[in-house]
Amino acid sequence: MEIRAFAEQVLYAERLEDKLVRPAQVTDLSPGRPIATPNRPGRPEALGFGRDRIAFPHAEKLEGAKERGRVLHFFANHELLALELLALVLLRFPDAPSRFRRGLVATMFDEQRHLSAYVHRMSALGVELGELGLSDFFWTALKDTPSPLHFVAGMSLTLEQANLDFMLEYGRAFEAVSDAETASILDVVLEDEIRHVRHGRRWFERWRDPSLGEFEAYRALVQHPLTPARAKGRRFARGPRERAGLSQAFIDATLTFHASKGRPPLVYVPNFDAEDRLAGAPEHREQRRPEALIADLAPLLMYVCHGDDAILVPRPQRMAHLAHLVNAGFELAELIVGTDESAAEEALADRPPAGYAHWANVRVTPPVLFDKRWAAERFGTGQVRFEASTFEQTDSGVRLLLVAGHEEVVVKAGLSAAGRHRIWCREPPKPEAVAPLLARGAVVVEPWRDRVLDLGVLLDTRKKEPRLGTMRFLTDGRGQYKGHVLGARLSGLPEATHGALFMRKRGQAPFLAALDQKALEVAGALRAEGHLGPASLDAMLYRTPGGLELEPVVEVNPRMTMGFVAQALEKHLAPRASALWLHLSQRDAKRLGHGSFSAMAQSFERTAPLQLRSARSETKLERGVLFTTDPETSRQIVTLLVVGKDLEDADAMLGVPSILGSLGAVAP
Repeated sequence: MEIRAFAEQVLYAERLEDKLVRPAQVTDLSPGRPIATPNRPGRPEALGFGRDRIAFPHAEKLEGAKERGRVLHFFANHELLALELLALVLLRFPDAPSRFRRGLVATMFDEQRHLSAYVHRMSALGVELGELGLSDFFWTALKDTPSPLHFVAGMSLTLEQANLDFMLEYGRAFEAVSDAETASILDVVLEDEIRHVRHGRRWFERWRDPSLGEFEAYRALVQHPLTPARAKGRRFARGPRERAGLSQAFIDATLTFHASKGRPPLVYVPNFDAEDRLAGAPEHREQRRPEALIADLAPLLMYVCHGDDAILVPRPQRMAHLAHLVNAGFELAELIVGTDESAAEEALADRPPAGYAHWANVRVTPPVLFDKRWAAERFGTGQVRFEASTFEQTDSGVRLLLVAGHEEVVVKAGLSAAGRHRIWCREPPKPEAVAPLLARGAVVVEPWRDRVLDLGVLLDTRKKEPRLGTMRFLTDGRGQYKGHVLGARLSGLPEATHGALFMRKRGQAPFLAALDQKALEVAGALRAEGHLGPASLDAMLYRTPGGLELEPVVEVNPRMTMGFVAQALEKHLAPRASALWLHLSQRDAKRLGHGSFSAMAQSFERTAPLQLRSARSETKLERGVLFTTDPETSRQIVTLLVVGKDLEDADAMLGVPSILGSLGAVAP
């Protein structure tokens, strides 16, 4: 039989049995002229597209025969679609090399066998082909592919590559429920799929643009709605890919690539310098914007967004680091190299973004809410917290607080963040020290407290119950943010501190209860002022001659904060594990005995290797160090999770008497 006749039979036949007829031999003497793509392949009415669809059954829920039959129904539909698409390519590209065309025919013979095996087995399990909804996604995605090269990129290197994962995962799942017959079918399919991917890779290498890198060339060929994100299943398997001849670099790139598989992505924007921009940036200050810091920290947005979303990152991310995160159980988002929305628009030209999620939404949130003075006016104590817009007012406020008995006074720029843009005074300030702060606008003058504990309440003012949780964070002796405590957040506190948080004192509510109430007031005030979205309230416990006191409103941030990232990271801890999530500078690394971030990472890899716990379909962090940003490329700040069985274990893992003391951080 001529290849053309065989392809026409498979594509146009309206009976399933006709699509499954395999000719004894094929020739390719009359390939004919290219055909126009039909809207739909020929099929019996029972196998038509577009009816109600059901969710793909999970690999861990296959105890019942019906559930196992439904899995095979999905696989059978995929095989039927692949068979029809291969026939379509033979008819659309009759001038393709004969060797390539014969390879497609060999693949079609495999698809026929797979389809027959699936139909027979699922019938024995009580499910008939066509009784469930049939997706036309594969057909829609590949029917108009512009060339054989595009087809092998979409079919062999994307859909069939993903099938390597599905066959392995579900083969093991069927074995786990003692369905050896189905498992053996999937074993055969897996071996055939390895050959199919190998066939596609060979032609891809022969035809692709040699001026591009291997994965870059592949990514350029895969067309919407396909992306490289569809080239993998839920559990990524390296072995079958290696056997198919894919290079380690290509495998790593596939592992770490993420993009929306359907819905338009929400693009996260790391405008960590929002307060700087609101302060206004004359020419000389604009050049000192924290570009390197933003580039270091931008990848942290991966932990708070959905896997179908995208993130703007100022610099490319190293593949090895991303692969390490995936292996540790993290779902990555699509990373778009750029600094503004135009980069996202260009990268997502084929699937326009659903919108933008800025770290700080300065376009919508009233600017006044970002100013420290707003919280000071609404929730501060007037006798100990002053506003000043001139040097004379600043000097007066500092003098009043010093005379009142406060040993040290802090002057904060109203528009500032993360412990920056402030000075500390044990005596009246000099004009030149205050001038840079006043250049940003008015300042807040307040006593510098003997702080014991820093707490942050995460809020979302869009919600009826806006409180999302109370986090414990770490600061150094000058209030600079150093990280968060995760897991048992309040463990290890002295008895007096713990009691102040939870026990009633002098007829007053316990500090945590008072903080919760104040958080509701802050959320209501933010909402009334027009802020709808994430926010946080910073509070502190501090020492006085009369005992511990709570300052419930130190700062209010009408934006995302590192507390949201910490809360997201905490979900990856194994049960009962605790962790320190640290933000370390180059100076901190040297204090800990390391010459650089890279040297620190190498040291921890030897002394505190990451230990994982896998349960069902989840991977959790049990013990060890995981860098949450890349130590090889970070310049100013690197972030890492130190996971232990408790906080003392995590602290000791760093090889110093106390990480808090070593960093000059608050140690209650």
